[in-house]
Amino acid sequence: MSEAARASRMAGTHPEGCVEGFGNLYLDAAHLIAERRAGASPDPAIATVVPTVGDGLAGLRFIEASVNSHEAGGAWTGI
Repeated sequence: MSEAARASRMAGTHPEGCVEGFGNLYLDAAHLIAERRAGASPDPAIATVVPTVGDGLAGLRFIEASVNSHEAGGAWTGI
């Protein structure tokens, strides 16, 4: 089964696709957690699409730089 077919429950461009996307994310995260608790190796295809703590940190750094840029009148702010 292709990755697109596995992740899709509705036709493309359907407005509920955003909800389905989050559903897939939570389902994949739950599978990874269950596999790790069972001492099994996680499925690499799933492990590569679920955000990590590092991804979350990068997102927070982006938000912080965005706020700092706004407070500086829209000046470029490095991350």
